[in-house]
This record gives sequence, C-alpha cells and structure tokens, in this order.
Amino acid sequence: MRCCRSRRPPGDAEGARLALGAFEVTLAEQEANILWGRVVPRPLVEAQLARPQTLSQLGQALDVHFLYRGNVTRSSAGYALDLAVIDAATERVLEQRTIKADAGDGGPQLPAQAIRDTTHLLTYFALAQEVARARGKPDAQLDVRDLAFRAKVDWNSDSPDAAAVYATTMKSLKRALELAPDDRLAADGGSQSVRMPEDLGRRKPSDGGNRPRSARQGPHPAAGLSARRNC
Repeated sequence: MRCCRSRRPPGDAEGARLALGAFEVTLAEQEANILWGRVVPRPLVEAQLARPQTLSQLGQALDVHFLYRGNVTRSSAGYALDLAVIDAATERVLEQRTIKADAGDGGPQLPAQAIRDTTHLLTYFALAQEVARARGKPDAQLDVRDLAFRAKVDWNSDSPDAAAVYATTMKSLKRALELAPDDRLAADGGSQSVRMPEDLGRRKPSDGGNRPRSARQGPHPAAGLSARRNC
C-alpha cells in the first residue's frame, strides 16, 4: 500500500507549486496501479505524519510495506525533484532518482511524464523486494499474489537465458491460475508480464526501455511521501 505527500522549499512559491504538482501526478499514477498495490488515503497519511515517529513506525501505523518519500530543492538551473522508495520495515532506500525541472520564461514546468515513468519504476523495485521476501517461503506456501509478483520480476531479470526465464515465468503463472483461475492479478498481471515465445530474444523491462537495476544496488524522482501496503 502507498501514500503520497510533498516536501517543498519554505517560502518558495514556485517550489511549492512543483511539489504539489509532483505529488498529484505520483498519487494519480499509484492509484491507477490497482493490480500491484493500494494507496493509503491521504487523510490517514497526514494524520500520521503529524506525529513524531520513525519510518518503520510510520509503516506500522499505516499498515504498509513501502514508503515513497519526495523532496523539491532549488538549483542553479531550476529545481530538482527527488523521489525514493523505502522498505518500511528496514527503513532501507530501495531506489532513488532525481528529475530536473529547468527554469523557463514562465517558470519551471512540471515534468509530468518523467514523474510517471519514475513512479512506475519505483513500483517495480518495491515489487522486487516483495518477491525477494517471498523467496524464503516453501513453494507450497506461495499464494496467487506471491506467484504473480514472482513472474513479473523473473521476466524482467538480467539472465541471458531467455528460454529459461520464459519457462520459469510461465511455471509461476500456470500455478497461480491453477490456484485461482479467475484471479485478476494472475490473469491480467500475467499478460502484462509475459510476451509470446517469439519475443524471447527481445524481452523489455517494465520501465519502457531502461532495465531496472537490481534492488540491491540501492536507491529514483518526484516530490512527496508515499506508502505502499501490498506492492
């Protein structure tokens, strides 16, 4: 589950406008991503943020697995919008990116598409962390969610053996559909993850061209705090 909130430079109207715009774009993108997670209602997030607590405590209070944290800062060329996804349990930054908003004659323009792309990529890193956690489960204990998530992450792996990746991915999806034939995550999520066998030699990552790095390589852009329950 996720939530969103913006941090903006104090006393800076342009920075505040960018932070609010980035927050709204991030929130809309997360709310539309219904297959892979749910967004915590904003009033609940705001209420918890008013209380002094650690990120792990915030995650527990909101009953979320991941937090999205953002910031807007002024730079010589305009503004920098930073967005990171954080594992709430460990407070570890899984991925972090920066988006530039260059100053123009009419003021800095909101890089909405870059924020959408970044939010999508951050969701992938949260998804990968969920899959990594479930790797320790015996196969018999994996549920539909575990299997569908695993299929998506396995499909985007860096393995050069495309045929093996396809076989592993299809094995997870087949079992997910056997467990719950009408489950939307297994059916729709699988169709988003896997292409036909003739595409094996040219698999594309879920971010549209820039293959996500391993979640172990560390923290991507926007301005807000977001919390995610089931990635």
